[in-house]
Amino acid sequence: MNESTHSTRVSDATSSRVWTEIRQRMEERRARVRRLQRKARLASLGLLGLALDTARTACREGQDWLDRAEARGEALEQELHTRLQAMGPCGRAVDELLTCLGMAPAARQPAEIPIAPAETPPFPDYDDLTAPEILQRLDALDADGLARLRRYEAAHKQRVTILRAVDERLGGNLKIED
Repeated sequence: MNESTHSTRVSDATSSRVWTEIRQRMEERRARVRRLQRKARLASLGLLGLALDTARTACREGQDWLDRAEARGEALEQELHTRLQAMGPCGRAVDELLTCLGMAPAARQPAEIPIAPAETPPFPDYDDLTAPEILQRLDALDADGLARLRRYEAAHKQRVTILRAVDERLGGNLKIED
């Protein structure tokens, strides 16, 4: 064997080994890129999911806060009525004016539609729903469905935001008969 042939074989073997190493490194890098791409997709999706969860929680907490604030407002409104009545004729005149302007507590405003309380939930999963979820479903109900939902809500959780939204859709305040 001559030196040139030997040198060519060594060169071919080295070249082959180098190309094999290059291919292996490229495959490893491709696999790493695919893993990083998957990780980036999952992280993006996870961040969206966390943002959605946070928004839902904030919405629920905000709705609960709003319900508590509204209940507190009603208590203050009733206290104002009591204090105005205790002030004598002048206080009663102011209280009467507030009633005429529609600013009296809902309990003292005239009822337009007397209805009896409901015994069963308006739809199967009602008791598991948050106030915002119920509010989203109101447009799908007719007047009878709204009245039934209102009776049930008034007899159970008494969430003011739901009761007021139903009252607005029914066009008046409802009196629940026992």
